[in-house]
Amino acid sequence: FIHFGQFNHGGIHYEVQEVKQAQKELNIKLSRTSPKKGQPALTVMTHPFIFIKIPKTNPKPEVINIEID
Repeated sequence: FIHFGQFNHGGIHYEVQEVKQAQKELNIKLSRTSPKKGQPALTVMTHPFIFIKIPKTNPKPEVINIEID
């Protein structure tokens, strides 16, 4: 579960590009899209999040790196 904080507009979308495990690290690469300047957007408080389900890993990751493009 990754929570991206609070925004004062809608239209933000996150998508998983890649999930890799290396030793005791889990690397997650995401892309983000949001309304372009001048595009209409709903003015409302939003709390975007994403839930990522992966198979059980061994060893259990001790570090989770998240990269957002």
